[in-house]
Amino acid sequence: MFGKLVLAAVLFGAASLADPRVDRPQVDAPEVDAPVVDSPDVEWKGRRVTLAAAGLADEPAIQALAPWAEAHGYALALSEDARLLVVVKGPTRNNALLGARVLAAHDELLAAHDELLGAREARNALVIAEIATDDDFQGLCDALAKALPTYASWFGGVRGSTGFLLPDPGLAAYLAKPKGIKPKEWHRENELVHRVAALDLYARFGRLPYWLEAGFAWRAELALCADVYCFPGRDGFVAVGEHRGWQSALARDAKPRLDRPFDYAELTGLARGAYDAELAPRAWGAVEYLARHRRDVLGAFLTELSNAREQGARKTHADGTWETVPNYEVPREKERELALRIVHPELCAELTRCFAQGSGFRPKPPR
Repeated sequence: MFGKLVLAAVLFGAASLADPRVDRPQVDAPEVDAPVVDSPDVEWKGRRVTLAAAGLADEPAIQALAPWAEAHGYALALSEDARLLVVVKGPTRNNALLGARVLAAHDELLAAHDELLGAREARNALVIAEIATDDDFQGLCDALAKALPTYASWFGGVRGSTGFLLPDPGLAAYLAKPKGIKPKEWHRENELVHRVAALDLYARFGRLPYWLEAGFAWRAELALCADVYCFPGRDGFVAVGEHRGWQSALARDAKPRLDRPFDYAELTGLARGAYDAELAPRAWGAVEYLARHRRDVLGAFLTELSNAREQGARKTHADGTWETVPNYEVPREKERELALRIVHPELCAELTRCFAQGSGFRPKPPR
C-alpha cells in the first residue's frame, strides 16, 4: 500500500523521502566532517548523527524517550524534512524496512496535508513509536511517566492498552502485535497512519472539535490503507463491513433525510473518548466533503476554530494574570456559527445531500 514509496526508501542509509511536489521547510544536514556520535543517536539523511546535530536536543518528548529506546534496543530515524521521528526495534534489516515504511507513510500523508492545508513548519518533530512487545510498551509508559511528570497519571492509565496518542508534546506509540488480538483484527499500518494524521493536525491547529480530529485520521486511513481499523473509544466486535463500507453506510443513512436534513449536532456530535457507529462515518464524511468541495476555505475554517479555542481557553484574573483552562472545547453554537459563515450557509443540507449522493454529488455554490 506504500509500495512505490517504500521501494524508493531504505532507512539506515535512506534515499530522499521528500516529495518534490511540496515546498517543505528544509533543515540542513550536518557537515560531512561532523564527528561520529555517541549513543543515543538518530539516522537522518543517510547518516548517524546526534540528537543535538539533528536539532532535537531541546524537545522534551524526544529527550524523555531516547534513553529508554537506547536501553531497549530501539533505533531512532528522522524523516528528511525533520518533521517526524520514528522509533522502531532495530537495527535488523526487517526493522530498517519497517522504519522506511513508516517514513514513507509519513511522507505521503504529510504531502497530502500540505497540499490541503498549507505547509507546516518543522518546529518540534512529531514522534511515533512502534513497540515490539507488551512488556516494552508498559516499560515505555513507566519511563515517560518519570520523565514527563505532568503526564504521570495519564501514562499510568494507558500502560495496559495497545497504544496511545498524546498530541501536546507530539508523541504516539502503538504495539506491533498486541497479545490477545488476532492479526486480522489489528493492522499496524492503520495504527501508524491514524496517529500520524492526528499528531500532524494538532501540530498545525492545536485541539480542534473531535469530529474534525477523528474525521481527518479516518480519512487518512481510508486514503492510504483503503480501510479503517482504528476505532478510538470502542471495545468489542467490529463487523467486516464497518472497515470499508463507510460511504455506503452514509448513503443508507442520509437518503431518507433528503427532505429533512440532519442538523448540525447530528452531523458533528461525535464525542471525545466515545465511539458512535452512526456519528463516526458522518465525521469522516464531513471531513471528506470539506477536503473535496470546500478546500478553498478549509484552512480558514480550522484556523478560526483554533483561534476561538485559544481565546476561550484563556482565563484572565482581576490582577491581570491569566491561565489556560485545561481541555477547553469551543462551544457548539460558536463552532456552528463559524461553519455556516465560512464553509457554507446551508452546510447541513449540503452534507446530507453529499452523503446520500456519494460520487454523484455536485456542490451548491454558497450564496
